Amino acid sequence: MYIALKEAGETEYWVELLYEAKYLEAKKFKIIIEPCRVLIRMLSAITKTAKKTSK
Repeated sequence: MYIALKEAGETEYWVELLYEAKYLEAKKFKIIIEPCRVLIRMLSAITKTAKKTSK
């Protein structure tokens, strides 16, 4: 799960970079970034819970 979280974070970074560089319109950016951020929040919660239960 940690690797998935890292990959999702990297995807978020690149999508934001594409938007800031004007390669993505605001509408397309919102369509892509929202699910990405939801996924990051979910994976973050999963990894935090996994760390707590493994101790």
